Amino acid sequence: MKKISADTLRKYREKEHEKSYLLIDVRQPSEYEESHIPGSILLPLSEFEEKVEELPEKNIIFYCRSGARSRAAALTADFFNKAGKDIYDLEGGIMAWNGITIQGMHSLKIFDLKKELKDILLDAMNFEKGAFRFYDHMLRHYNSNDEFNQIMKQGRDDGLNEVTKQIKDDGLNEVLKQVRDGELGHAKLIYSHLKKINPDIPLFDEIYENLEGDILEGGASLDEMVQLIEKRSGHIEAQSRQIEKHSRHLEKQNQNQIIDILEIAISMEYRAFDLYRVISEHTLETSFYAQAAPTERLSDGSPLGGSLSDGNPLGGSSSEESLKDAFHSLAQAEKAHMNILVKALDEQLVLKPLNSFSVIASHQES
Repeated sequence: MKKISADTLRKYREKEHEKSYLLIDVRQPSEYEESHIPGSILLPLSEFEEKVEELPEKNIIFYCRSGARSRAAALTADFFNKAGKDIYDLEGGIMAWNGITIQGMHSLKIFDLKKELKDILLDAMNFEKGAFRFYDHMLRHYNSNDEFNQIMKQGRDDGLNEVTKQIKDDGLNEVLKQVRDGELGHAKLIYSHLKKINPDIPLFDEIYENLEGDILEGGASLDEMVQLIEKRSGHIEAQSRQIEKHSRHLEKQNQNQIIDILEIAISMEYRAFDLYRVISEHTLETSFYAQAAPTERLSDGSPLGGSLSDGNPLGGSSSEESLKDAFHSLAQAEKAHMNILVKALDEQLVLKPLNSFSVIASHQES
């Protein structure tokens, strides 16, 4: 068993593929719901003893509030660690974690796990299309004002040219384009998993065109996210009306809008990562998870559950293995988007580190 600092854990997660490790929170459900590290799986210490021999054969990091409970869990897991995998205990627990956290429980209900595997993956494709539509809307909204763009091109006096240049070159458009196009890539990634289980499915374009894309990854509706952006950021038209009178105010207002857009996008991506990561380990469920989202059966009659002792956290059937692989891949892809957006936000904050940021798990929680 090894100790790991918060900074080292952050770097570890950046370089490791999501299928290679497991992050386990051993606190109580109420603590987890109040705030947890994105992508962590809830397994309270009170239920740990009966689950420890079913843990998958992969590297595992444990954390709790301050480190006492997680140390006990890590020592126990290390005792049963026959595969010789790395077992870590987060020093200082979540109190030492100064990165992004998630509030609330996961909206597992947005995925109907009673469906056939292909339909679960189609739902995931629909969520990725919703994210594509969200970023596409932001790109069109951000560039929608012709008068504002004309002012930026011409300038009204020499003192204004530098301000308009900064607004034009803020880099947000390129970030949004990169992430938007990435969402299309995520949908194609899901399609590749669909193709593996059913080689005769229609072409990607045909399937994608028929998806509504009305729900975003993470569970919020497209309309909710658009309204949230408009409520927090306002319209560029309002900025353009101020440009001649208050150039300094415009520059600050524009930066605030960019920060608002990036923070909301980060929130959406982290919720998606958190959800996909939990689904990929769905059978490592506590009594709390079982109450919130009971273990279901797949279309072939196999339980979405089973023994974890063989290293397969989604049981033994080929359907479950395919589901696990798909959502591990999605979580890995979402992690790349999170890094792009956080980097862009840091640049907007003049390279000031993003120390504390809390994400609401879902707008649909009851």
